[in-house]
Amino acid sequence: MHSEGNAIRVEARCTPIGAACPDCSHWTERVHSSYLRSPADLPAAGRSAQLVLKVRRFFCTATGCGRRTFV
Repeated sequence: MHSEGNAIRVEARCTPIGAACPDCSHWTERVHSSYLRSPADLPAAGRSAQLVLKVRRFFCTATGCGRRTFV
């Protein structure tokens, strides 16, 4: 967490080893990439707030699934 004047910035990362595809539920540990995601936030205690998440994108390796990647 960083605090600068009237702003609060919270940084978090999610680094699971694997995840289940939301379409077919197939478990995969094959990482495609990672990136920063910043959901819109409302002020907290009268200060502007920014949430920054580092998330992983995975490949779905199931042959019959139409989804190629997911977060």
